[in-house]
Amino acid sequence: MSDVTEILRKLVKYDTRTNESLPGPEVKQLLENEIEPVLVENGFEVEYFESCGHHSLFAVKNGSSPSILYSGHVDVVPWDDRWNTDPQEMVAKVEAGEEVLVGRGVTDMKGGVAAMIAALPELAKCKSKILCCFSGDEINIKHPHITNEI
Repeated sequence: MSDVTEILRKLVKYDTRTNESLPGPEVKQLLENEIEPVLVENGFEVEYFESCGHHSLFAVKNGSSPSILYSGHVDVVPWDDRWNTDPQEMVAKVEAGEEVLVGRGVTDMKGGVAAMIAALPELAKCKSKILCCFSGDEINIKHPHITNEI
């Protein structure tokens, strides 16, 4: 399995179910345990912030213009009894002759976050300023460095 797949397997294990009034119970743990160490190891300054009750992480690696923004969310909507596997255990299945990964958040958006984390060491080598925001809620992000245009 690739590094991305292993990172994704770890992310899926966290209970990050959320809605407008209920922050994901393990969002901050996921940010602290799985994302912050990679950022720090690659020269980023990390800060946490809370917006509308949801935990998020903002990180910067200084550099020159142009800037690069990485942005993703780790929350998932609550699941119901239609799952025939444990939503927090990623499994590989074959569907229509193709291997697919199944687990809560694999396609929205923990898979994208896993790819970003896997690419960070290479991206951090560039000379541009890099901004990262990993949020616990895709809608309610309010931080002084992040505008509505992003």
